[in-house]
Amino acid sequence: MLARLLRGTGILLGLLVTGGTLVASGACSLGNVTQDDCKSDDECVLAIGPNSTCVAGYCTDPPACSTGHDCRKIGGGGACVDGVCVSAFPKHPQCSTLFEPTDLPDRPLAGPDAPLVIGSIFSIGETKDEVLTQSVRVAVREINASDKLNRGQRMAVVVCDNGGENNTATGAARDELNQAALDYLAGTLGVPYIVGPLSSSDSLRLIARLKEKAYPTVLISPSATSPALTDADDRLAMGEPGLFWRTCPSDTRQGVVMADDVIELDPVVAGGNVAVVYVSDAYGQGLATVFRDAYGLDKSQLFPIEEAKLSDAGALATLAADVDTYNPAGVLVITVQAGQTVEILKAMVGKPVAGRKFFFTDGAKDATKLLAPNLAAEVKQMIAGSQGTAPASPSGPIYETFRANMKSQFQTDPADFSFTAQAYDATYVGAYGVIWASRDGTDYDGRQVAEGMGRLAMGDLIDITSTAWPKGKSTLAAGGSINIAGTSGPLNFDPATGEAPGRIEVWAVSNDNFVTVTVKDPP
Repeated sequence: MLARLLRGTGILLGLLVTGGTLVASGACSLGNVTQDDCKSDDECVLAIGPNSTCVAGYCTDPPACSTGHDCRKIGGGGACVDGVCVSAFPKHPQCSTLFEPTDLPDRPLAGPDAPLVIGSIFSIGETKDEVLTQSVRVAVREINASDKLNRGQRMAVVVCDNGGENNTATGAARDELNQAALDYLAGTLGVPYIVGPLSSSDSLRLIARLKEKAYPTVLISPSATSPALTDADDRLAMGEPGLFWRTCPSDTRQGVVMADDVIELDPVVAGGNVAVVYVSDAYGQGLATVFRDAYGLDKSQLFPIEEAKLSDAGALATLAADVDTYNPAGVLVITVQAGQTVEILKAMVGKPVAGRKFFFTDGAKDATKLLAPNLAAEVKQMIAGSQGTAPASPSGPIYETFRANMKSQFQTDPADFSFTAQAYDATYVGAYGVIWASRDGTDYDGRQVAEGMGRLAMGDLIDITSTAWPKGKSTLAAGGSINIAGTSGPLNFDPATGEAPGRIEVWAVSNDNFVTVTVKDPP
């Protein structure tokens, strides 16, 4: 009865341990549990938790745990709830809308057919972030349809929100969302790796929480480009691999390209003063500093604004007035989200500075916001003919296959957004790390995954595609190394920093579309 009751109701919280058998409070007692309640170990794993076995008709206790990593190591899967490993999927309000497969919450997390669950953290109230989760889901679908993971295990992903309603959470509220998402994914579920987050500030927050709680989970951001992340303390102990990786290049390169290959070559602005307007987060501060150092301290002036002030009409008016007083030849706007860029441009409408040449970075490359048809004519005029930089938009047959899959599965053109290919690549990179880490069994965590990711820049060249997955998988599962070529471009990871240098694209707005002007290779 016990196994049937727990499996039928999904109640695995508030369990009482009595006489070596796990029983639900108020549901039944040892006196009315008959010895024929279980007939196999699998039945106990599904009903009670990983490593529960059927002994003389009774299910034994599941193992104790501190995190879900313990459950995978001991029993091959499961989640850690109230100090014990359970098989039922525990719900979380921040992580309740996006799954792959979509019925993941109804599936057991332990047992013969249980998937390996990975995580993703993005501000899903933002269109750009949601598109990045679609890239992750396409990769998971491809791996499952190809050769799966070791021993035929399937993958699954849970997406957690860290932005709140309409991505408006800032400051302490955003810290709380980031911490709760990480505690659930890296703590309760014990996922070996997480794809995300989008921003550098959120990445720094999550790294700090990872260290504080000693979670052995890898973070792979497709879009956090701040130079500050290169030296972030992301190791749980001396001699262990770093747990923060990224499939996008550092802004150390993007800032130089903006200075030397965009503004210095612009026939109107070259040599003139440039106002650098930026949101004062880790991304904005880092990129603004790199650009100013490259372009010249005497030819540029910084105009920061706090993220929370972007909804403050008075603060925006003051910012616009200060920039206008500086009378620059051009204006560089640095924001994480294109909606933030639009708010800054709106504040400049009607001032002489609105007639200057505008330049943007990767955060603004979002067609749904920067090229929205309902923008005021004055704002559209400021955007028309503008130029920007971003990690290069991919091209070629591999990218076109990914693009076609995104269009067919989600009706999304990834070319309208930056970092889509990087998110897709990040999912495959982590999966290859899992292949290496799990080659001998389930006794692994993110530290071994990071070791495997460090083996992706040597050996035979393997494209990140579903057709090449079996070859790359078999090589790593046998203890070898591969050299992966990402959909976003070459991924020559430096295992010491977890970074892959990449190409930088110069893009422009022309006829209400993004067009590529040129692509700059790594130096």
